[in-house]
Amino acid sequence: MQSLTVDDALAPAMRQVKELAEVRDGQGNLIGFFAPVSLEHAARYAQAAAAADPLAAKQPKNNGPAATTAEVLERLRSLEPRYGMGHVLHRRIAER
Repeated sequence: MQSLTVDDALAPAMRQVKELAEVRDGQGNLIGFFAPVSLEHAARYAQAAAAADPLAAKQPKNNGPAATTAEVLERLRSLEPRYGMGHVLHRRIAER
C-alpha cells in the first residue's frame, strides 16, 4: 500500500472522520477513499471501496425485463377478480 502525507491544514479534518469517506478534489471529482485507523479493518474497507466501480453503483440494477406503466396497470387489472380490489385500483388510476 502506498503512503501519502497530508499537510497540517488537512490533518485535523481527517482526524474527525469516523467512517469510510470519499476524497474529492475542488471540482467534486472522486480521487479515492479514506478510512480512519479507528475504524476496525480500515485498510480493508478502503481497498474494497477503491475496487468498486463508482459509476456502476449509480446505475439502476437490472432485475429482469422492464414494464411500462400501462403494462403494470393491465397486470393489476388482471388480478382484480382474484383479490376483489378492482374498485380501489380504478379509483387510484383515476386520481393520477
